[in-house]
Amino acid sequence: MQPIKRIIISLLFLLSLANSGDFLELSLSDFIRFVSSETNENYIVDESVNKKISVFLPTDYQSVDAKKILNEFLINNTLILKKTGTINYITIENKDSLFFYNSKFLSPQQIIATLNKNFPDIRFINVNKKIIYETTKKESEKINYFINMIDVPVPQKNLKINLIYFNNDDLREFGVNFDARVGSSENNVQFKSFLSNLVLNQSISKISNSSLVNVYFSDLQKNGLVDFKFSPIVTLTDGKDTVFDIVKNIPYLNQTRESSSTIDSVNNSYAYKDVGTQINITKVSMVEDDIYFQLDLVYETITESSPTPSTSKRKVSNYIKLSKNESMLLSGLTSSEIMQNNIEVPMLSKIPYLGEIFKYNYNSKKNETFAIYIENVDDEANLSQKGYPLQRGN
Repeated sequence: MQPIKRIIISLLFLLSLANSGDFLELSLSDFIRFVSSETNENYIVDESVNKKISVFLPTDYQSVDAKKILNEFLINNTLILKKTGTINYITIENKDSLFFYNSKFLSPQQIIATLNKNFPDIRFINVNKKIIYETTKKESEKINYFINMIDVPVPQKNLKINLIYFNNDDLREFGVNFDARVGSSENNVQFKSFLSNLVLNQSISKISNSSLVNVYFSDLQKNGLVDFKFSPIVTLTDGKDTVFDIVKNIPYLNQTRESSSTIDSVNNSYAYKDVGTQINITKVSMVEDDIYFQLDLVYETITESSPTPSTSKRKVSNYIKLSKNESMLLSGLTSSEIMQNNIEVPMLSKIPYLGEIFKYNYNSKKNETFAIYIENVDDEANLSQKGYPLQRGN
């Protein structure tokens, strides 16, 4: 009798004993020999497979059940069956292979930083925007699914930041004499209300009809009552900060004195400082059509006209929410400064005692008022992240 037949007969005998109510622990290769004899199919088992199976066949067992049992065992033990012609090849599933992903929206470094936190046992490298890694096929499917959830367009919205300078007294006078304006009485009332809000102490006004406010500002600009100093359109990105400013780079004098037994000298040098308006937009968050952000404005002016000028600094800070087609007016930001001005006649003003005749000091008052008008000018056609389909493969 051939060896294989003897093994099969032995297995059948053992399995018949299993029917009596006892579990039999067999090597997987022995059980596959039994399955092969029952199904009349050819099997090859990878030498790396070293599994055991406990067998207990019910009394209503049929030959076709053997292959079902084998398939379930392979799935539950991370083994795979590859069909090649008439041969069934059984091997270990967790053999590593190389996989790659082409980054689309986020940088490879950003994606890899997130992957390292979620898949710490896998090494990811970046080569020419490709993220390359080695793992099993099943694990690579999880990684690809995860990457496609995070590698999506970052939400962005466009804001127009208008920094507007004006004189309170001029605007009040314009409002008083507004009856001569051509237009409906309702529009006149709205315009007067708008002017009143503009010159009040610091206040925030939400505006749903931005186009009407733009008409008001256009009218005031034509009459020389307001001056748009700064009106950039800024693209804000979810989770990122934006900083922009309008400043003057002013020089100021540094003096150092050196003394010795014979010489007393003064050395002059100049340093420079940025003075003006700086706007910081932080804590940017976008939820559907709404945008939330922290607005911090620093307003610095020169208070003394001299080689060593003094400055005055004011800060405005507000947390803002803007919805679609909505704008905001931050008004009543008044700066009233007394400036000290010193005029000297060169050379003559340095004469001891008599030099005071050639110096002139006077104070001037500087009264500036400004407002920040922020418009949500987002273009929906550019918001590719809306309705963006979830990709599940590279």
